[in-house]
Amino acid sequence: MTDIEWDIWNEPDCPGFWGSGMPQYLEMWKRAYQKIRAAIPGAVVVGASTCGHPNVDNGWWTTYLDYVKANKVEPNIYSWHDLPGDPVAHSNSIRSLLSARSMTTSRPFQINEYAANTEQNPGRGGWYISRLERAGADGLRANWAWGSNLHDFEANLLTKSGSQYLPLGEWFLYRYYGSQTGNLVNLTPGTNTDGVATKDNSARNAKILLGSNGNTGNVTVNLNRLDTTSVVENGRVRAVVQRIPNNGGGAVTGPVTVSDQNLTVNGNAASVSVPWSDAADGYTVTLLPPSDTTVSTVAVVQHSGQCLDDTNLSTADATQYQQYHCEGGYQQMLDFKPVAGRANTYTVVDEHSGKCLDVSGASTADGAAVIQWTCSGGTNQMFTLQPVTALGNGKDYQLVAVHSGKCVDVSGISTAPGALVHQWTCDPASALSTKKNQIWRLTGKA
Repeated sequence: MTDIEWDIWNEPDCPGFWGSGMPQYLEMWKRAYQKIRAAIPGAVVVGASTCGHPNVDNGWWTTYLDYVKANKVEPNIYSWHDLPGDPVAHSNSIRSLLSARSMTTSRPFQINEYAANTEQNPGRGGWYISRLERAGADGLRANWAWGSNLHDFEANLLTKSGSQYLPLGEWFLYRYYGSQTGNLVNLTPGTNTDGVATKDNSARNAKILLGSNGNTGNVTVNLNRLDTTSVVENGRVRAVVQRIPNNGGGAVTGPVTVSDQNLTVNGNAASVSVPWSDAADGYTVTLLPPSDTTVSTVAVVQHSGQCLDDTNLSTADATQYQQYHCEGGYQQMLDFKPVAGRANTYTVVDEHSGKCLDVSGASTADGAAVIQWTCSGGTNQMFTLQPVTALGNGKDYQLVAVHSGKCVDVSGISTAPGALVHQWTCDPASALSTKKNQIWRLTGKA
């Protein structure tokens, strides 16, 4: 009980959650605070967890602060909701309120509900994450579900097709945020855009998550002090810009690479453009050394719309690949690593298992299983990307095994989740517009 935070009452300024008036609420607060403190002297008390923001003209908050100071029942952590709101502006407001009362301004803040229902998309989600980081406040994303859905759908980060969960765009935004390791670095916000930037010199990357508060149009991201990173080689840096689609609130298979280029570094600086056409979309900028030419992507087969998948999240050699619903997990994330001296040819490494896409036994026969195996550098672990121009997407390919000249193919043109993947004689271009079980869309390839 000493390790939890005691949030005494939620939304006391909303009549639907506290209907007895503020005087009785304040008396309740004092008694509850004193009981908790008597039983657990080191308890962490949180409040007031209001619907309204702690602005200087909010009479509820000014009355509350006067009371908790006078009665020595000030919470350890100040909390409120931003639905909608700005964690930076309201953190500054409460500091002003506390300072005016000679109360400590260094207590932690919590935005224990953020993002109104209409704001739960990658663009706005990225903006909230950025503002929480900038405010130094903890945040809890609001859950707007009801009834049996309240504990379902990961608070509107997932959707369902039948009984199958699928990720929404904002899910991928949080996945990227979770991948940002190393040190936070300074980021200057733009007009209605903000972001979170990190550098990890041991991992040799720098990552920038970007969110929008309604802004659209081209956004220039100026990259400064690149000399403090490990991503510059011979005066160049690789910059991968990816869009995290909102897709109208529908399921998303993964981020889409907008540009992947090597930038010239001048004066330890460079810049990259983000073509922000829809404020509901989020963006990321990943900086890598130019020698790191890996393309990280999902492979979506076009006859079924499902992903090339490491069956049952296996880490074992000889596991045969399948097609499966695009779930957004690392068992469907593939690192395409260029093979030196072979044009447009790659080894394909499963990010979950660390093993390579492989044609079993180096077979040249139709129907040979496409499996994962410890990476060996053999030609049965090399695949040439043959562009498919029939669909006009620019990201659609046949994956041709170098040793056999045959294509990675979903068995029997099945559309069933779990259908196995093998190699088969490559369909001619004339057949690809209808069969499509050999066409793989690589959303992470520019």
